[in-house]
Amino acid sequence: MRVTFLLALLVVPPTAFAQGARLDNSDDPRINVGATRMIRLVPDRVTLHFLVEAGGDAPAEALRKVGLKVDAVTAAIRQAGAPADAMVSYPYGLTPAPNQNSLSNMVGQVTHVARHVVRVQLSKMDQVIPLSAAAMTAGATSTALPILEASSADSARRVRYPEVVAAARADAMALAASLGGSLGPLVSVSSNNFQDNAFSNNQLQFSNNFSYGGSIPVPEVRLSITVNLAFKFIPR
Repeated sequence: MRVTFLLALLVVPPTAFAQGARLDNSDDPRINVGATRMIRLVPDRVTLHFLVEAGGDAPAEALRKVGLKVDAVTAAIRQAGAPADAMVSYPYGLTPAPNQNSLSNMVGQVTHVARHVVRVQLSKMDQVIPLSAAAMTAGATSTALPILEASSADSARRVRYPEVVAAARADAMALAASLGGSLGPLVSVSSNNFQDNAFSNNQLQFSNNFSYGGSIPVPEVRLSITVNLAFKFIPR
């Protein structure tokens, strides 16, 4: 007969996220434990995305105009201090212009809108505002929220591993003792890491309205570290 005992522990020091332990009471009983810690890092790299739009009375005209705008925006960004190899532009789409009224398709009216996105990667956070201003002045339509990174993420994670492993082992020992037994050899170990960056998303949202007047995500990089350990359980 298989019996499973579940014990969930919640730890809330400043750097703790959650941890838990479980006794697997099979023919070869094991104690499975997991511990998680959250690291908050100061970002030192940032990626910016600028939307560039242009309209025309035909698809080719819209593409020609957006190309000129992209050239002006990228030139302004380079002049503001961004390295040429840190910037790339790519087509974002060509669509019919929204019909505002029945005259929108007349000759000379804008019938198509072409879009490009200019992507800039920076290693200096203080360049965000000057480069954004240069891009908008040169003709960029809008910008998305910055995507933040921390170059110290890997080293910070490795430094915290001993703490997380110690926490998981302590939980395993406490669970074994509460059941009147002790820990046996370590059977398995695994780690799961997740970077939870509120400013990072695989979807870009552009707006030319002032939308930052309320709450915004904290400008930091959050990294969670989870270690899972499995020990043999030795009953007394």
